[in-house]
Amino acid sequence: MGGNPMVLPGGLTRQSLAGDRRSIVANLAAGTKDTWVPDRKAAKASSLPASLPTKTPRDFKIASRVAESLYWIGRYTERAESTARMVRVLEELGWPRLSRRDRNNLWPLWQAVASTTGQNDYLKITSAPREVARLSRRLILERNDPASVHYCTASSALNAQNIREFITPEVWAVLSRISRTIEESSKNHKTGSTQLHEICQHYVDEIACLNGTILRTMPHDDSWEFYRLGMLLERAIGTVTILDIVMTRALNHLDPGAGQDPDLTSLLRLLSSLDAYQREYRSRTYVGQVAELLWCSTEAPSSVAYCCKHMVYSLRSVIGVVDEDCASPLNHAEAIMQHITQIRCSALFPRMAFDGDVAPPAPAANIRQIQGRVSRESDYLREHLLNLHEQIEDRFFSHQSGPPKN
Repeated sequence: MGGNPMVLPGGLTRQSLAGDRRSIVANLAAGTKDTWVPDRKAAKASSLPASLPTKTPRDFKIASRVAESLYWIGRYTERAESTARMVRVLEELGWPRLSRRDRNNLWPLWQAVASTTGQNDYLKITSAPREVARLSRRLILERNDPASVHYCTASSALNAQNIREFITPEVWAVLSRISRTIEESSKNHKTGSTQLHEICQHYVDEIACLNGTILRTMPHDDSWEFYRLGMLLERAIGTVTILDIVMTRALNHLDPGAGQDPDLTSLLRLLSSLDAYQREYRSRTYVGQVAELLWCSTEAPSSVAYCCKHMVYSLRSVIGVVDEDCASPLNHAEAIMQHITQIRCSALFPRMAFDGDVAPPAPAANIRQIQGRVSRESDYLREHLLNLHEQIEDRFFSHQSGPPKN
């Protein structure tokens, strides 16, 4: 070995005669064999199939500013897509051609859409207005309204620009295209109902393209999980808010002997859940069944349970690579999910909500009692979802970036 010997783990092992392990080897009559002492990690890896590479411990690789920007891109994008989709559905109903009664039945839906974007002043308007064109335009194209599609799109683009190196070229191209389209549309101050409907449809299609591009081109690592967290939390909060407003008002004029309630049918369309409802229940729309689907179903993508279920998955993935002190959001999300599994809509709503053909109308006092229970359930879910957002910010984000968060 010369002047610099190198010691390796291993050595020579004496071999006993006839392979008898009990015999004491006193000489080298049976010869020797090389002995290698493998590293423990290498030995463990060698026991696995070659096609399954082992995972090594890793650190939280993206900075908090990156995680925060991706989280808010998810939230702003989901908020903008949801608003555009709901305005499109309501515009298709042809508000100017509706009777006064139909307008009053559908007005809670407009109030719900406005409320999800933070415009709670519309909740004070009890009678349906004659026109909603200004509200539609404000929700879509008003650049200075923090809740509009235009503002949310600009906010998504700004957050993406701040972390440009973490956005794939394909995703950046779609985001840029969306920003240009909404910017050009907002310059036309005489946008009519037909044009507004086309803008909403185009925007919904583009966001679907964006989500598909993100799914296809971005690594499904921590950055992907934070984008999903923002998207799912925004969707869950929106669903809870809409259900609270629409269900409470639907109970005011619940008539078990009437035909399909346009409020609830349109509500399901607003949340892209009409097909899911028809597959699950194969019946007319009843308020209890609508609540059961949109609160408790883990298969309907717009339901609160679905969003919480997948937020738990994302949080488990993220917390698996960071300090255990960050487990608080996960514990909170699991607690919300556990609460949802205990909701019994058959007890919360009267039987007429599930079997309207045979049940008599409920007295007004009973309806007020039901409304109170529904509001308390909605308040609980909304409060805990907002608290989950605060915990995510406290545990994962060390600063505030981007435009104001509403």
